[in-house]
Amino acid sequence: MAIVNGDDSAVYYLIAIAYSCGSSHLLDIRDKQHGNTALHLAVAADRPYIIRLLIVAGASPNICNRQGQTPLLLACARGLPRCIFALMQSVEDGDRAQLTKYCSDVELPIRDVPPPPVCLPDTNLLDCEGN
Repeated sequence: MAIVNGDDSAVYYLIAIAYSCGSSHLLDIRDKQHGNTALHLAVAADRPYIIRLLIVAGASPNICNRQGQTPLLLACARGLPRCIFALMQSVEDGDRAQLTKYCSDVELPIRDVPPPPVCLPDTNLLDCEGN
């Protein structure tokens, strides 16, 4: 996972703030109109590096938008293999270490960070709240 890509430096910093505070739930806020999370938006923009960073920081890949789509279902529907891979790849200790180092480099304090959620590819759409 590349931690900083010049064009995305502000996005990386904002994700790192949520990670360093142990507030990964902030990454799962959904927009009112479509119910999309940051992961849905990263998929829609075809940004696998941001997807990986969000997953490592603790964003949930299992939240459905109002159309009943998880980020994985959205990536499949749009035919985005790089995004599919980014969503399905497991989080390794090295990924978290890179994000922790980035937080340290930009002088963000690290609190107790919970492990990231796992993407569930067989999520039953009927179980998604979607509102």
